[in-house]
Amino acid sequence: MPLSNAKVYIVDDDLALCQALIWLFKTVNLNAEAFQDGLDFLQALDSLPSHPACLLLDLRMPGLGGLAIQERLVSRGIRLPILFLTSFGDVKTAVRAMRMGAVDFLEKPFNNQELLDKVQKVLAQYPLSDQKPFSAHQEVLEQLTPREMEVMVQLVLGKSNKVVATEMDISIKTVEYHRANLMRKLNAKSLADLIALVR
Repeated sequence: MPLSNAKVYIVDDDLALCQALIWLFKTVNLNAEAFQDGLDFLQALDSLPSHPACLLLDLRMPGLGGLAIQERLVSRGIRLPILFLTSFGDVKTAVRAMRMGAVDFLEKPFNNQELLDKVQKVLAQYPLSDQKPFSAHQEVLEQLTPREMEVMVQLVLGKSNKVVATEMDISIKTVEYHRANLMRKLNAKSLADLIALVR
């Protein structure tokens, strides 16, 4: 699908990274606009034209951090697809962000091609940036208990049951129990189904 009118918004306090990302998106004919301050982005958002768009959002920044920006967008009814970029990601933060509708989490340093693939997929999946996909996304995830959400995030990050058990300080049997429950609730037959559902 043509994405010539799509826009990628970048909110990150690292000027060099913003400039590098703008250049990277130009290589695939995607327009990008960067903001180094969350408040500047939120103020500009009111006057930005309507078009397919997604947001690359840094988790930790001076002033408004990524989660606070996401919360303000949600409170204003703006369902912009968000991919978080972070050097300091943790499962609890990822769970909170995904519950509010974030579509992915990428740890810095990230692979440029992987980032391009994810952004193009998001823009194709949510071409109108409308609310429906995100409402559905949230409704599905809200079926899960907080513990099931934590296990799900770890699995989506590619961790084995054994690693999840160690990192969450629970038994492998408990991980298997939560995994079976969340797969059943989300109607996922495999890990690939699960990843496709939440991303």
